[in-house]
Amino acid sequence: MKIYKYQLDKTVTVLEMPRGAEILHVGSDPAGHTCVWARFISNNEFILENRAICIVGTGHEHEADLKYLGTFMQGPFVWHAFESPL
Repeated sequence: MKIYKYQLDKTVTVLEMPRGAEILHVGSDPAGHTCVWARFISNNEFILENRAICIVGTGHEHEADLKYLGTFMQGPFVWHAFESPL
């Protein structure tokens, strides 16, 4: 198993991740970037699939069919991460 970090935008980010990667955490790294950390089986490292992650602020509208990944804070803001179907 390996864990990789992926940097996100504050909207929708499409990431190439190893197939079947499990998203473990969403939050800020030490430099203040919004990131997800995902775990995957090492032999899938080069078998990639696209995954869409969207960040939504508290009180903002979002689509109903999104898979919740986690909530995190940056300064005075609270953000919520969801995976969106492609």
